[in-house]
Parts: sequence; C-alpha cells; structure tokens
Amino acid sequence: GGGGKGKRWHHDGRRLKKLNSVHDYIACATFLMDKEIVHPNKLAGWGYSAGGLLIASAINIQPDLLRAAVLK
Repeated sequence: GGGGKGKRWHHDGRRLKKLNSVHDYIACATFLMDKEIVHPNKLAGWGYSAGGLLIASAINIQPDLLRAAVLK
C-alpha cells in the first residue's frame, strides 16, 4: 500500500492487513502470465527490506509463482 489510491487503501495494506499486499502481488504476477506479457518460466522477484518480506510471503503462499527470487 503506497499512498497513490488514498489513505484507506494505503492502510489496507499495512500491519494486520499486510496479507492484502501479498495477494495483490500474486494477482499482478498471475495477470502478467495470463496475458502472456511474461512467460511463467521467466518470472522472477526482487525485494529489499519490506519488499523482501512481500516476495518471501508470496513464495510461501504460492511456491510455483516465481522461478527465482532475490531477497535483501
């Protein structure tokens, strides 16, 4: 949750609702594959700090989502 869609949207991606961000990430990755923008065998993730937590959480929920990940 960045602030681009308002405070409520931002807060719906924080703290106890952080899982919403993970589901958004998975939905975006799935969209890219479904629309054939990226081949499923070539999708990788990179995350730093909270972004690393996001990527790791997505991998835990859907282990076959990414082919590679860099977590910092």
